[in-house]
Amino acid sequence: MSPGLDGLVADAMSALPDTDVLSAPISVSERVEVVYELDPRVTP
Repeated sequence: MSPGLDGLVADAMSALPDTDVLSAPISVSERVEVVYELDPRVTP
């Protein structure tokens, strides 16, 4: 996993509204999928 990925995920998560879905524990892979779907700058 690239060193900048955690920061990117954190940035994307902090930019989203605080919802029950996001406050629930989710796996890293699910978080990465969310980032890819929401951030057009990210290319898998």
